[in-house]
Amino acid sequence: MFASFETWRSAKADDLAADNPLLYCPECEGEGECIKECDECGHETESECQCCDGQGKVHFNDLDAKAWSGLFTHHAYFKELVEVSHDLSSHCGRDFFDLMCDAVKVSDRASLGRFA
Repeated sequence: MFASFETWRSAKADDLAADNPLLYCPECEGEGECIKECDECGHETESECQCCDGQGKVHFNDLDAKAWSGLFTHHAYFKELVEVSHDLSSHCGRDFFDLMCDAVKVSDRASLGRFA
């Protein structure tokens, strides 16, 4: 019923690649400018973001895998598991907590004994 983290991440990446939406730039967080701090003196300099050319947004397919990997975190995965469990419990009349137990069992974190 629920997808593992790896299956979920792969499906999300495939969906975004097919749709190629315009996303906030992961380098500048949609600001269009990057702020860099000097390691020696602490002085900050602003420069136009090279990833999005200062636009603040970039198409998904224009990013390399390292740049968009932050979109598919365990936090986002568990958030979606909770949303799906809630929707299923409302629609099918099943107990929300039973569904969440099933979801956690399927997740990769459960097999490692970690949930954060």
